Amino acid sequence: MQIIFGGGAGGKRGILNTNHCKNSGFIMKKVLIIGTMLLFIVVFNYFAQSENGGKNTARVSQQDMFSVWVSKINGTERKLVITDPRRQITHTRVSPDLQWVSFTRYNNYNQNGLAMEEGGNYKNTEICLMKINGTQLQTIAGPEPGKLNCNSSWSSDSKRIIFMSGSSEGVYLYWYYIETGEIIKVPTPPHLKFIADPHEVGDNIVFAVPLPGEESRQGIWMMKYDGSDCRQVSFPSVVKNAFKMSERPGDHDARLSPDGSRITALRQVGGAFHIVIIDVNKGKEIDLTEADFPKMLQTAEGVADWSSDGKLLIFRHIAMQYDGPKGIGIYVMKPDGTQRRRIPIPKGEFPYVQPGFFPEGSGPDVRVIYQTIKNAKLNF
Repeated sequence: MQIIFGGGAGGKRGILNTNHCKNSGFIMKKVLIIGTMLLFIVVFNYFAQSENGGKNTARVSQQDMFSVWVSKINGTERKLVITDPRRQITHTRVSPDLQWVSFTRYNNYNQNGLAMEEGGNYKNTEICLMKINGTQLQTIAGPEPGKLNCNSSWSSDSKRIIFMSGSSEGVYLYWYYIETGEIIKVPTPPHLKFIADPHEVGDNIVFAVPLPGEESRQGIWMMKYDGSDCRQVSFPSVVKNAFKMSERPGDHDARLSPDGSRITALRQVGGAFHIVIIDVNKGKEIDLTEADFPKMLQTAEGVADWSSDGKLLIFRHIAMQYDGPKGIGIYVMKPDGTQRRRIPIPKGEFPYVQPGFFPEGSGPDVRVIYQTIKNAKLNF
């Protein structure tokens, strides 16, 4: 088999040989379970139920079923950037030079005719690139049947994108170079075979890796861009008798602060998801969700991203069981957990994971980018 990488901004193509890969379904279901999938499925299915008989009435033909939006931090000057009637778009990331947006797009269709992330469904994913105004849309990695190419982020100089690619034999990190379209494998220690959610700042890279053990957890690792100084930096504990969820316990979706001193992680704590900040130098952790939701099962806060000056975090919040439908939203807060405020989003839209800032600081005019799924019942 081959993962075929489409031409990039430079119009070139590369091919990564993976003929040794087999049984790709294993990795999709057992290892690369990312983000708040279970919570999303519960919420999406709840709002998709009809009042007559409880049948799923998710629409498959609506033109803007899956959308990407840009607005100011206060919700004004909202613009629709890209939509797709059937294929979900996630992991939208703006380049530091404000020229490009990269994202993951899904191609493995479910029984409703929708290609979505639900359940860790990363088969046939592709990495796409487009100009910030929505033009010059192109695929730079994938899709290839049974393979994944997903979860990209930008280097600090905007010259390359780092992403994860692979199958059941292993999932590794790769760089895509904007100017040439060249694909290069990122050097990583050979004992790390299933690597997810990379983020690069300066010469440091963070990513998630399943930890060995009977109760397999997932932790965050950090290394230099050349693969040196690779070390585990998060040590999530096992929660006994926890509420069973499909996601691996532990940490996902690590994001480095602009100065490289702290990491945000989405932590599955045994029935809920929390935002955790890890101080790389001191080895200390702060749970920013615990104070508000200490024992609330099936709530989620996470996939927090930093403003370019490190003064704010943007994240997705779900607490429907306790706050009703309005317990869903995109929020910002300071890295100490204070001054939480909600970003207004369009009515009838379910906010998905991975909201992000434009690299414009944290002032009142800073822009944000986020993804939604159309749902008329979220009309508030």
